[in-house]
Amino acid sequence: RAELDGGADKIGAKVRRWTVQKLPYLFVVGAREAEAATVAVRQRGRGEVGTFPLQVALEALRGEVDSRGTTTAFGQRDG
Repeated sequence: RAELDGGADKIGAKVRRWTVQKLPYLFVVGAREAEAATVAVRQRGRGEVGTFPLQVALEALRGEVDSRGTTTAFGQRDG
């Protein structure tokens, strides 16, 4: 499941709002990321894990889904 928050709020406010939803991953795309075709990835329990090209991030998530959660897309699992 994915959801886009295209509202007028600042990025920091959006990150805070979505972090409390306890999503496993949060992809943040601000002006810099949009220009570079990248996403800043945050993982629940770990915070920021890095900035990745969009296709690389999507492939990592697909790999986690295909493995049914036995591996994680961006390294360690929280907890």
